[in-house]
Amino acid sequence: ACKRRKGNRNFIFLLIVAITLMPIKLWAQEAIWGTSETDLSLGSGTIEQAFTAAKTNLDVKYVKLLTNKDLTSAHLYIEGGNFTLNLNGHYLSSWGLNVYDTNLTIVDTSEGQLGRIGLATKSGYSMRAYSSTLTILSGGIYGKNALYIGRNCKATIWNGVFYGAYYTSENGGGNTIENEGTLTIHGGTFSGLDNPTSSLVLKPNSKTDIKGGTFKEGKDGTIAYSGGTLDVSNYDAITEISIYNQNESL
Repeated sequence: ACKRRKGNRNFIFLLIVAITLMPIKLWAQEAIWGTSETDLSLGSGTIEQAFTAAKTNLDVKYVKLLTNKDLTSAHLYIEGGNFTLNLNGHYLSSWGLNVYDTNLTIVDTSEGQLGRIGLATKSGYSMRAYSSTLTILSGGIYGKNALYIGRNCKATIWNGVFYGAYYTSENGGGNTIENEGTLTIHGGTFSGLDNPTSSLVLKPNSKTDIKGGTFKEGKDGTIAYSGGTLDVSNYDAITEISIYNQNESL
């Protein structure tokens, strides 16, 4: 009887240790990934590991954040893959999220819709996309400059909140979105924390089609135009559109 009681005590002790350690392991996981929103069985770990898995394993189509990620002195990179990044109500903050050669969809399925990509430094862009296809369904991007769309990049924004830095004579302000590629906006809110330099900056050779959205007037108007083609196809769905022509020859 004494031996049985000792064995029971050992078993209970090991069970308590296992239960105690389980939440620690789950808390340490930053992301989980799989083939779809309903099948996230291919792996879990850091967000860097998730992005690597999406690049190296073509079965990875969905990455879901489990906690906030705050890199105060490093960039994040997505360098391949075809997948959806679900912010899931969390923020992803770094010296800049750089996307190359990727088909990326960003969404936030949380009830509060507070998921966002942010900037942990006073300059630069929260997110840059190069030679990629970018689709933003919901969520947010904020920073001194929020989103840069590079050449050979196609971006479509359906909804979301996008913030650039407010303008002061000291900081020179920032821009919400700068486009050097192809951009279509169906909806969303584009503004600054107070008074952005511009909600949109359009560069030469860019193509921009605005079908909807809410824009905040900035120091240099809603849109700072220096080249490219601009089509505003649905004025009734758009608020506060004004264009500041940066090219005096046009």
